[in-house]
Amino acid sequence: MFKIYYREAVISAITSFIRAYEEAFFELYRDSGLVTEQQIIENYRRSAQKLNEQIFSEIENYLSVRHVLGRKEHRQWHEFTFYVGSRLVTVYYTTEDAEALRIVEMIGIERKPIIF
Repeated sequence: MFKIYYREAVISAITSFIRAYEEAFFELYRDSGLVTEQQIIENYRRSAQKLNEQIFSEIENYLSVRHVLGRKEHRQWHEFTFYVGSRLVTVYYTTEDAEALRIVEMIGIERKPIIF
């Protein structure tokens, strides 16, 4: 089993994505006049938390095993992709075999527009 470490920029990118997701729906439904306004906003907050957990869970599942299926070489890094819902997530990482360590160097999360 490999240990997984995350660069600070990766944690920041995931946090930023989740915060933007929450804020977009908060702004959309805030002061909407709907009776269920608070319930809708709370559902989106739970959805954001679930997205966050799924992203970290998938990364851990892919990188903790010895052989990463579907990985590609990207300069000095390795790359793999997966979907969380309909969003494509691309992860770039390095491996230190001697220490059984994988370091997540960078992440890209597809952002979807809110269509009315």
